[in-house]
Amino acid sequence: MCSRIQHQYEGAILTPALWKGDAIAGLEQIELDFTNIPPFKGQINPNLVLGKRAETFIEHVLKHAPRYNLIASNIQLQDQKKTIGELDYILFDNKDNTYIHLELVSKFYVYLDNGTDKEIQHWVGPNRKDNFEDKLKKLNSKQLPILYHPITRATLEKINIDVNIVKQKVYYQGKLFIPYGPQKKYKTVNNDCIYGYYFKAYELTKKAFDNYLFYLPEKQDWYSDPSQHNIWEDFDTIRIKIGTALGSKKSPLVWMKTDNAIEKFIVVWW
Repeated sequence: MCSRIQHQYEGAILTPALWKGDAIAGLEQIELDFTNIPPFKGQINPNLVLGKRAETFIEHVLKHAPRYNLIASNIQLQDQKKTIGELDYILFDNKDNTYIHLELVSKFYVYLDNGTDKEIQHWVGPNRKDNFEDKLKKLNSKQLPILYHPITRATLEKINIDVNIVKQKVYYQGKLFIPYGPQKKYKTVNNDCIYGYYFKAYELTKKAFDNYLFYLPEKQDWYSDPSQHNIWEDFDTIRIKIGTALGSKKSPLVWMKTDNAIEKFIVVWW
C-alpha cells in the first residue's frame, strides 16, 4: 500500500511548472524528467511546512535524475552568526556541461479579479499573504542575487565552484484555483496548472452542495491525489469544519466527491 508521504511526494512532483517556454520576469524554468525516479522512502518531520516538503521531494528527484548531479542542497549562508540567505540547490547539468543554481517555488494561488490588466497581479495566495508578482520580484531582487554575495563565493569556492560560471534557473510550480464558472484561457500561466475552483463562504449553500460528500485534507496533504482517499463526510459536518477554519482566517482546501468525480476547491475567508 502506498504510504501517506508517498502520496504527498507523487502529488508534489506532478504539480506542473507555472509557465512554459519563454521566461517570465527573466526567470528560466529548468527541465525536469520525472520518469524512472524511484519511490520516495525517506522520513519527513510531521511539522514540516508545505514548501519545505516540496523542497525535500524535488531533492529526491534531482538525486536520481540522469541529466543532473546534485552537488549540494539547502546551503545556509552565514556571516558570522547571522544567516543572510540560502541556496536551494547547486547542480551540474550533464547535458549542457554547466553548473546551475536552482531555486524551487511551489505555490497554491487563487485568481482574484482585482481590475488590473496585468495577469500576474491577479494570482494571490489563498490567505492573501503572498502573490505571484511579488514572488517574482523577490526572486530577482533577493534570492537569485545572493549567489554573488562574498559569503556565497567563499562557500562555493570550498567545493571548487566559481559563481561566475553558474547559471541560474527556477522550478516554479503551482496549483491554481479560479472563480467558479466557465473556464477561460490564461495568457501568462500554464493552464495545465488549473486544479480547481474557489468559493466565498456564502456560496456554499445546502441547496447546491447537500448531495455530495466532502473531506478537508490537512495542509501536508494538499498535494495528494484525493482519489486515494476513502473517508468522506456530509455537507453539514464539513460546513462546521470550514467555518472553524474561516474563523481563524485560514482558507481551507476541500475535496468534494460527486457521482462522477472528485473535485477540489478552496473556500476563502476574505
